[in-house]
Amino acid sequence: MSKYFTILFIFSITVFSCKNNSTPKLEPTQESGKINEESLVYNDSIETETLDQWLKLNTGEKEIIQKLGKPTKRGKIEFWDATGTYVQSWEYVSKGITLDMESESKNALKTVRSITIIAPCKFQTSRALSVGSEATQIYERYKGLIDLDFSDDATIVVGSIYNGTIFEITDNKVSKIFIGAAAE
Repeated sequence: MSKYFTILFIFSITVFSCKNNSTPKLEPTQESGKINEESLVYNDSIETETLDQWLKLNTGEKEIIQKLGKPTKRGKIEFWDATGTYVQSWEYVSKGITLDMESESKNALKTVRSITIIAPCKFQTSRALSVGSEATQIYERYKGLIDLDFSDDATIVVGSIYNGTIFEITDNKVSKIFIGAAAE
């Protein structure tokens, strides 16, 4: 009899340990230009946040230039002691996009360190939010991922200030989206 319970116990542990508890991935579909909210599939992690289904942290500069063109403005390349990397701001003024680009050496190819979008940018997050979305949608779509200690009526932090998505709110609507580390 105890042999039976041992086998049952091992079987139960095996079944429960293989169960997938991850959050579904969000890849909104569009029909007639509208998001079909029933088809939203959620990311496993806030660290994989994307905009427009391609723009994300660590995207290489070649892909950025291929998809967005050359930036309107490039800031000065600066060495950041906190990260030990070189950082340069790339602005796409007419598109409402600013990227902090980072590299290990001053003249090396850069990757995206952080992303900021404002109007007129219409890029959507992986959970179908964009500049102009209702603030309440953030709480619905990022439930369980919001850092309430750093969030208030004007700012909603998803993930953390050290690696996450920060929504700035004006008149109960998203006015800015930042992805990356807001603090070191």
